[in-house]
Amino acid sequence: MKDYTALLLNCYIKQKKITELRDFVEKKNVSTSLLDVETAIEVCKDTNQINLALSIAEKAKMVDYYIELLIEFKSMNLNFIINIESYEAALEYLEKIPEIDKRFQLSMKYGSKFLTECPQKMLKFLRNFITQIIGLRKSGTDPNIKYENLIKLFLNQEALLEELLDFVINNDDGCDSSIIHR
Repeated sequence: MKDYTALLLNCYIKQKKITELRDFVEKKNVSTSLLDVETAIEVCKDTNQINLALSIAEKAKMVDYYIELLIEFKSMNLNFIINIESYEAALEYLEKIPEIDKRFQLSMKYGSKFLTECPQKMLKFLRNFITQIIGLRKSGTDPNIKYENLIKLFLNQEALLEELLDFVINNDDGCDSSIIHR
């Protein structure tokens, strides 16, 4: 399947039939089609068809790949290909993920990059995220997420960490006592 996908996409790209390739991908149900989605994304990345790679990742609901693509191409200074601020776009995409555990997992994976590149937006995201978790806990729903683990993201970001901890102390009556005694 991987070889078929790579061959098919490379044929479209080498013949400069990008519009046809885009149409092909858009008409297929990417997640269940004959395409190997990861290979399709890799081929698009390798041939600088970044917007198509993003489209495939989004259509296949591969949020990790989508965020990774945005961050990767920002760090490679390929903004001319993607006409958006990649870190901010990746963070906005992360905010829209409905599964709280997936959002937490991706926050832990990419959070330090977001804190470096767009610290205030990441801090706002974390406040909203923590508020949501606190709300779930108060309503009796335990999301089984310890937002306290997010503190690990703040290596060498003492001022931002202090700001977040103040927010937690002021908003979560049941916060971990180690946060209060910082």
